[in-house]
Amino acid sequence: MKPWLFYSLATLLLWGLWGVFGRLSARSVGSANLMLLSYTGIALVFPIMLAAYAKDYDLIWSSPNHLYAILSGLFCGMGFLTFYLALMSGEVSRVVVLTATYPVVTVLIAATFLAEPLTVKTALGTALAIAGVILLSV
Repeated sequence: MKPWLFYSLATLLLWGLWGVFGRLSARSVGSANLMLLSYTGIALVFPIMLAAYAKDYDLIWSSPNHLYAILSGLFCGMGFLTFYLALMSGEVSRVVVLTATYPVVTVLIAATFLAEPLTVKTALGTALAIAGVILLSV
C-alpha cells in the first residue's frame, strides 16, 4: 500500500471517530469544557510529535510561512470550537458530512487568491459536494 493511501485511510478512520466521540461528549459536556478536554487529548499527542520531529523544529522565523503555520493552527482551533457547537445542536450525521466539505472553501480560495487552476474535474467535484450539502439540509 502506498504511504499516502495508508495515511489517508488512517485519517479517515481517526476523523470519523473524532466526530462520533465529539457528538457523544457534546450530549452532556458544555462547549467550554468540551474544547478544554478535547485540547487535552490533542496535548497528549504533542510529546510524540515533539520527540519524532524535534530535530526538524526551527525557531528562527525566516519567512512569512511561519506565521501561516500559526494562522493555520488558529483557524483549525476556531473550527474545532464551531464544530463542537454544531455537534451540540445538530445531528452528527449532518454536521460531520457538512463540515467535511471544507475542501470546497479551500478550492475556491486557492483558485481565487493562489492562482491555482480550477480544472473541470475539480469544478465538477466541488459542484457535487455543494449539491450533497443542499440535499442534507433539506
